[in-house]
Amino acid sequence: MSVREGLQRLESLGLLETRHRAGTFVRGNNAEDSMSALLPILALSSTDIFDVLEFRRIIEEGTVTLVAEKGTSEDIAALKSNYASMVEWQSDINRFTQADLQFHLILAQASGYPIIMKITRIIRDTLSVSMENIVRTFGTHDGLSYHRKLIKAIEARAVKLAESILEEHVSRTIQRLRAEEGLNRAGRDS
Repeated sequence: MSVREGLQRLESLGLLETRHRAGTFVRGNNAEDSMSALLPILALSSTDIFDVLEFRRIIEEGTVTLVAEKGTSEDIAALKSNYASMVEWQSDINRFTQADLQFHLILAQASGYPIIMKITRIIRDTLSVSMENIVRTFGTHDGLSYHRKLIKAIEARAVKLAESILEEHVSRTIQRLRAEEGLNRAGRDS
């Protein structure tokens, strides 16, 4: 999915507005206030984790494209430093989750795209809750593996590879969560 398609979806949700010959803008404080009011609701339902992952698939695929194309050496250094923190804290779920979230915030910042940065900040708490749930369920291995691969692809300016890694990471997480959900449902039914 392209950045443009992701932006069109965000516009359809009322988070962005496009002005002819002026560009695309985050809707005023009302959009941020509206999203902030939804955060506790999103965090309460386990099915919403799939919505968060789909959001990540849409936005982060475009984000890694931008970072692989124009990320600076400082951006790559920040991602590597953050990855080192993730490795260091892999036995502490809370600290690992915060480092994982920071990785995604660094990606948003490195995109150089103000709308991506703002939207990511708006849903920061929702991302954090979903990441913590995923790490508590499956551990840190996948996150570490995919983030390492992603950094290498970005550093090599391998745009298509970075997109592919991100897509695989999110798809694998969705598949594993659906399988886990099925096992939990089967356990309750027996």
